Amino acid sequence: MDGNSIRPACDEDVLTDAMLEEYMPQPSFFTSWDTECHVPAADSVGGPLRGQAPQISGSPRTSLSGIGFSSAFEIAHRHADQHTAVERSENNVLHTASHRVSAILASPVGMSYSELTSDDSGDFAFLTSDVRDADAYDLIRNYMLYCKQQEKELEELEVACARLEAERDHLCSAAIVTRMIRRVSLASATIVAPMPDVSDIARTRTGTGTPGGVSSQAPDDEFGEAHIDPLNPCPYMDPHDAAHRLQPYRYGEPAIAGCYTPVFKNGLLYRCTATDGSWLFYNDSQQYKMQVKYTIGASSVITAGPHASLHQRASGEYEAQVAVWPQETEVLLVGDVNGFKCLSAAVPVESHYTNPHAAASTASARALLNRFAHLTGKSSVSLLTTEDVLECCAGEGSEAAAAAWSSDGEHFVDPDFPPCRASLHRKGCDGMFLWDMPWRRPCDYLPSPQRSEACLFARAVLPTDPCAGEGGDAYLCSAASALAEYPTQIARLFRHPVSADAGGRERAVGAYRMLLSHGGWWTPTVLDSYLPASLKGPDLGRCSYDLRKLWYPLLEKAYAKLHGSYAAIQCGDPLEALQDLTGYPTFRFDEEWAEVAQSSACARTSEPFTCSPQSEQLFTFLEQEVHQRGYIVCLSLPDDGPADTPAAQIGMMLGMSYTVLRLVRHGSLRILQIRCPALKPDHSGLWCAESARWQQEPDLARLCGMDGSGGPELASLWLDWSEALAMFEGGGVCCSRWDWAHDCRVRGLFNDGIPSIALEVRVGEDEEDTSPVEAYCILSQDDDRGLPPDHPNRALHPLMLCVSSHISDDETGEEIGDEYPTDQRIRQVCSIDPDTPTDQLNYILGRDTALCITFQSSAHPYYVVPRSLGSMNNKPFTVGLVSSTAVTKTGKLRVRPVQLPTSAPVFQDGRGFSTQRLESVAVASFQIRGRDGRVRVGRGSSIH
Repeated sequence: MDGNSIRPACDEDVLTDAMLEEYMPQPSFFTSWDTECHVPAADSVGGPLRGQAPQISGSPRTSLSGIGFSSAFEIAHRHADQHTAVERSENNVLHTASHRVSAILASPVGMSYSELTSDDSGDFAFLTSDVRDADAYDLIRNYMLYCKQQEKELEELEVACARLEAERDHLCSAAIVTRMIRRVSLASATIVAPMPDVSDIARTRTGTGTPGGVSSQAPDDEFGEAHIDPLNPCPYMDPHDAAHRLQPYRYGEPAIAGCYTPVFKNGLLYRCTATDGSWLFYNDSQQYKMQVKYTIGASSVITAGPHASLHQRASGEYEAQVAVWPQETEVLLVGDVNGFKCLSAAVPVESHYTNPHAAASTASARALLNRFAHLTGKSSVSLLTTEDVLECCAGEGSEAAAAAWSSDGEHFVDPDFPPCRASLHRKGCDGMFLWDMPWRRPCDYLPSPQRSEACLFARAVLPTDPCAGEGGDAYLCSAASALAEYPTQIARLFRHPVSADAGGRERAVGAYRMLLSHGGWWTPTVLDSYLPASLKGPDLGRCSYDLRKLWYPLLEKAYAKLHGSYAAIQCGDPLEALQDLTGYPTFRFDEEWAEVAQSSACARTSEPFTCSPQSEQLFTFLEQEVHQRGYIVCLSLPDDGPADTPAAQIGMMLGMSYTVLRLVRHGSLRILQIRCPALKPDHSGLWCAESARWQQEPDLARLCGMDGSGGPELASLWLDWSEALAMFEGGGVCCSRWDWAHDCRVRGLFNDGIPSIALEVRVGEDEEDTSPVEAYCILSQDDDRGLPPDHPNRALHPLMLCVSSHISDDETGEEIGDEYPTDQRIRQVCSIDPDTPTDQLNYILGRDTALCITFQSSAHPYYVVPRSLGSMNNKPFTVGLVSSTAVTKTGKLRVRPVQLPTSAPVFQDGRGFSTQRLESVAVASFQIRGRDGRVRVGRGSSIH
């Protein structure tokens, strides 16, 4: 009997021989638009270093590959320079350690449901080509079907286990967040008080105040959230939400109705077989063009769809192809199919592609801007200002507030950063590509009962709030999570510059104020509520556990607006971001960490180890930074590596940085507590919650709160020092002296390294109070991110910041060949660590540099002198003074901008100069930021 005449019975399982090919791993390569680079398979993730051409995948994601793959934005950027000193006369150029990293681990698409059901092609036909006995043929056929069925059942079990594990992790994380919120007395506490309480801030970090990163404050509904129930959250894409199961699509729905099933395990591409035999495909993604490709059995009777191609191979099998663009539905074929195999692939869209669906999502915003231009008498939308739109929306007599929370009501639209493609990616300017996305307001993705509850904080700021999105914002997410340990500091960023009432009126129409440091200058910005989002919620940064909270996605949007686009901020250093959020200087200790990790041979063993002197010194340093000084200390995971690392099994993400909460020493034991917002409930480790070591070390358990008396800190874990050294690749410090809450900034220009201003600082010469004034002196230049390649200020120049004081009578002045006597000498110079200034004339190659100084009360002034290295013309800089005492016109601390002559010896690497040659600056721009976070801007010859 000819086996080829046998057809499969209608009740047989569709899985047959060709599935064997799918279980064999296929090589995967990711290629940039210009160069080719290899990206590891699902067992490793990572990306190229900073300074290379943007590495965006141009190769397809194939449905046949048994391995996973990373997002098209799986990119890591890093400065290769690490503290390397280059000799220049007496001066050194020190490369500040910058760790601009953004490694994103995307969920693998996995295999499609690729099936070949006909008996006349594939492996089965090969195995039965010589079989003529019907019984033997049936035996082989039934065995093959049995094997396929077993493989299918095992795969389904794996999928079910993975889904249950994800649901368990989600429930545990939600429970932790709920417990963190419940630790706050909701009846008497809201997010902030009118004035920050420094003692409350300190207690929150040391664990003696309200745990969980939420400080208890006096009642003050500054942000109008008294009606919000923080225990009724709206989570992002809840996996056990029935509505989600019924509506799996993120961006829209197929143009032709039908029963669609996913081609890839995690969605993106969906297939439907219509009653007329049409094969329909819907692309539910934004960043991928789907190259749908199928091999069809030779005995099939089919025709190609309107935009598809179809040709027959020599074997008789058909090959059908069609391209499906984002949110489009296409017909691959029509007819009777007898056996098929999927060879489909997801290919990243190119930079010139414009998504019409994304543009359509903001049609109402464009219409509103045109309406506002007409109302204000402007001939073009490009002439609109933020004030114009605010006056139309939130001005006296405006009727917009009543309709602001409806999807079609009149609301604020930012004319300077509108919801459009240019706000995502600027072609020819941004070195990194970000695909076109739809923009939505919270009312477009929140469930209808909660649309009116969209707010900044939902009465609680938690370190678990920030969640990295599909781009490369892991560094910014790390910085925001670290700062969320201090809720008051987050609230200060959103405080309205005039009053809480004015802020309430603006928020009612979807306008939000935010304040960030940009180039060292506190820069206010106004934002609308449009976010790059799907129907499920924001695609980029979001508060996953409660989508009603807008503070983190708006923070990310403000950061993008200041740098020109979202693409401009898709990689970065969390320490630089922390400086932009707090104003305090930062530094990294990657090199020191690496030396200790390498020298500690037993750091990678499973047992606690005895610290070497070098290791002990690093641990002591971290103790001092965290406990004695109260600084924010973060440890950074590598930006690439195996996907099954111990960190990933705990719940950490490669490329992220995690906050150190506590360090504890007990005898020879050294352990530290790390904040882990996505901590998995079954994580293991030497000091996991279930470890027997806590019973073996009861005194240590009591010190760490692991003895069962008070309950452990939520969303955190304890690591042995050896585990930390093996897990992290470095870290950094934000010198957050919260008690130094007075911030003064002055703008100037560099011309060939010569500053247009220096600061004259006088302390207590006319005051009875002779106590010293402590301060950070900070020098910043404009960030190199977001600027066009040919921008004159794009390059970072080496910086030096010096502080001089009066030469006493018993000192000898420098011989400088000047007719004026030398009466000032450089005493302190910036270094890598702001808290340990040096007396060497060092330049720092980095965006910012700083030094800590104690100004003693004196009858003579001090001078803060900025310098730069290289050829430049009118390069802006900012000098900051963050101090324990406010800068006033007649008080204890007084500051005046002055100008040193270009021939001053200090600009030729001299250490002395004469104050008799100083000139007053007629006008200088300055800022004063007080404890409440509000900024006062002025111009003049004195700062007050």
